[in-house]
Amino acid sequence: MILLDNFDHNSDLLGYSDRIYDPALTLYSVAAHFLAVTAGITESIETYRRGAALAHVALNLSPEHFGAIKFPDAIEAASKGAINAFRSTYDVGAAFAAMVWAAPKDTSISMDV
Repeated sequence: MILLDNFDHNSDLLGYSDRIYDPALTLYSVAAHFLAVTAGITESIETYRRGAALAHVALNLSPEHFGAIKFPDAIEAASKGAINAFRSTYDVGAAFAAMVWAAPKDTSISMDV
């Protein structure tokens, strides 16, 4: 896969690269790949750390937070109302995507929580 070419497979200190890059598990790793490509993260373990932090936030949003979620202007314009549907149904996947689009592109920023 093209998306995997930018990852540092040698940085896998925990020995999980055979599972992280298993095509059968793509359903479970697509969020991490989306984050890595969008934010320019090249280290796989760091991608999963940051993705877990963003997922934790997305999964713990309360309904009043969804109205305040900002999406990139291009996404808002192209959505033809879908963004409002995501907000009204409290779609945590859309919230995760919005946070990924807003994530810093500088991978040296610490995400320690």
